Amino acid sequence: MTHFLKLRLQTNQRLFALLIGLAIVSAHLLKVYGLSVKKHVTFTPYTAWLSMDFSGTSALMLLFYLLLPIIASLSASTIFLEDKRNHLICYVLLTSSRKKYFSMLFLKTFLTGAVVVALPLIIDLIGCFLLLPNLKPDPLINVNLGIYEGSGDLFPHLFYAHPLVYALFNIAISFVFAGLFVTFALAASFYIKNKMVILLLPFCLQLLSIAANSFVMKNMALSPFGFLPEAITTYDKSFLAIVLYGGILFLVTLFLYVRGVKNNEAF
Repeated sequence: MTHFLKLRLQTNQRLFALLIGLAIVSAHLLKVYGLSVKKHVTFTPYTAWLSMDFSGTSALMLLFYLLLPIIASLSASTIFLEDKRNHLICYVLLTSSRKKYFSMLFLKTFLTGAVVVALPLIIDLIGCFLLLPNLKPDPLINVNLGIYEGSGDLFPHLFYAHPLVYALFNIAISFVFAGLFVTFALAASFYIKNKMVILLLPFCLQLLSIAANSFVMKNMALSPFGFLPEAITTYDKSFLAIVLYGGILFLVTLFLYVRGVKNNEAF
């Protein structure tokens, strides 16, 4: 079963999703290389990597986090739909149980989408360490970041005391939400037959969250686009809001997935 899903996930679609993230990271590291020549103390891995990116290349940061749901969804969300159309499910269920297949499908899909998003972020952070001096951010020197106690950012003290932990925490949150987005699309594939709609569904959810943020809650980040980047955006960040968004998305996904599995008991 594990070997079967591993082979199924080795697709050009997953490679394309990874290449989108790596293309953005490559463009960003080229800009960081230009900053490294200046040898200015304000340019450090913690202040210039993609998730923070105060260096004048913020468009790349916004692009990455705006496209994050699509990158995650492209990686593996249509596996069930393709297996159903090609009757591969019937083949694999000859040697494995339905429970094991659908459990492993959910887990592998989550991890695939999460890794495809997290890997470019890790590469970008490592690249910044190779190009820029490993200096801790300073509240005075880096005052332009807008991160200080009461600024509305998550854990500003952690950013200055342990910036690497702060960056890894940010990658971990992006990892989780990428997994949630791709499994949400996977669950939707039980009910939607159009592949393009399935792929774009997490992105539409992102846009809907941004719209709700703009018209309903204008002060607090309610969308992943608002709370996933390290950099301060228009909205204040709330750890509770992040947990609630992730928890609700997971519960909705789980409900749709379990119901979809039951509705496909013929396999």
